[in-house]
Amino acid sequence: GEAGTCQTELNDFLAKEKVDFKKGKAELTESSFPLLTLLANVARNCDARLEIASHTDAEGDATINMKLSQRRADAVRRYLVQSGVAAEALEARGYCETQPIADNDTEEGRQANRRVEFRVIGDAV
Repeated sequence: GEAGTCQTELNDFLAKEKVDFKKGKAELTESSFPLLTLLANVARNCDARLEIASHTDAEGDATINMKLSQRRADAVRRYLVQSGVAAEALEARGYCETQPIADNDTEEGRQANRRVEFRVIGDAV
């Protein structure tokens, strides 16, 4: 599909549910598999390159969080590739706590900041 349509579909799925990991790990929870399968279906039909952006809250050591967010983005990318999405169409990037969408001083804010986003970043290779 078209890049804008793909972005909208990805955003719609991620607005309802979020990709979840085991606490402090880059291991996907089983409850994330149905969502990831839906996202893989969208990604396979997108004629676009996608960035998998993983974010953490500001709790803990920033260096550890940066590595964790990268490993989480890599884990999502691996799942999508195993689900038939072309590896060259996916870029995994960990952003750690550098792009908060909420206040890190509240539990609700920290929870909102712990997220995975998908972004259309260009045309298919």
